[in-house]
Amino acid sequence: MGETAQRVTNEADESFAAGSRSTVRTVLRVVVALVAFGYAVYRAYGQAQRLPPLTAAGLGYLGLSGVAYAAGLLCCALYWLSLIRGGGASPQRLSVLAAYFVGHLAKYLPGKVWVIVVRSTWPEGPGMNTAMLAMTATQETLLMMGVGGIIGGGVWFLTADAFHPAAAGCAVLAMGSGTAMMLIGSPVLAPLLRRLPRLGRFAALAVQSPGSFARGIAWMVSCWLLLGVSLEFVYAALRVGSPGLLACVVAVSVATSVGFVSMLPGGLGSRELVLAAMLVSYGATAPALVATAMRVVWLGTEIVCSLLFWGLARYWAGHSPSPQQAVVDSPKR
Repeated sequence: MGETAQRVTNEADESFAAGSRSTVRTVLRVVVALVAFGYAVYRAYGQAQRLPPLTAAGLGYLGLSGVAYAAGLLCCALYWLSLIRGGGASPQRLSVLAAYFVGHLAKYLPGKVWVIVVRSTWPEGPGMNTAMLAMTATQETLLMMGVGGIIGGGVWFLTADAFHPAAAGCAVLAMGSGTAMMLIGSPVLAPLLRRLPRLGRFAALAVQSPGSFARGIAWMVSCWLLLGVSLEFVYAALRVGSPGLLACVVAVSVATSVGFVSMLPGGLGSRELVLAAMLVSYGATAPALVATAMRVVWLGTEIVCSLLFWGLARYWAGHSPSPQQAVVDSPKR
């Protein structure tokens, strides 16, 4: 009895210590994110002081930026919907879209797991289960960030106007992490991963169909192009001179990929600083202001889309007929 009690006590102490370490890491990430974002805002404020006030046309361009960003995320959401259907489920489309955008807001909570928690519990429809939703949501995220990291990091080395050490480091990090995520999500390497010790668990994250994987790459390329267009509209709104669409696509994809692997809530601060560094390498002006304005536009768009699709999903659920009503109301032939 004494040994058993001692073992239980040791396990409780280890669990408490692990929980304490996790709490410390979470608090540290939040503090780092707030400090980094505060520094980005401070730099943005200094640059904004030297610019003319925002005009009505500028506000219109910011609205178009939000539309382009929503369209880019919609590409990812529709690919996730196709993965769910490929798993044999029949989801309600609006509930999937609502889950995707609300889950996108969950990235601002400490720990990336909250995004998957929301997306694995929200969608409705026959054949749905938490494990399948969590797996497909992870597959979509891996492919999105993988394609973004490879495109951004690879193209930067071919197109940057000048070598910038910070931008180069970010490009290497984005390309390396993107390649790793693409390999994990690829159905080609899944059999190999199953044979490797400690890596076999990653095989379950691979997209099962090569055709679905290829379609996903096309969806994600479209997403990053639209996100680059969104940044172009921010430049048009601020009237500071855009470095060009290609530079915007590269800067956005590298900044978002690095923000993702930074593990900071929502990539807060890290995305702004990386985006500014990438834009400087293309000779862009007012990079901190542009990066901060893009964050505001994107966050506002995420909130609006979350409320919109959540409201539409609830409205549709309240007005769609039950199975019994559908049978009664269906026309007789």
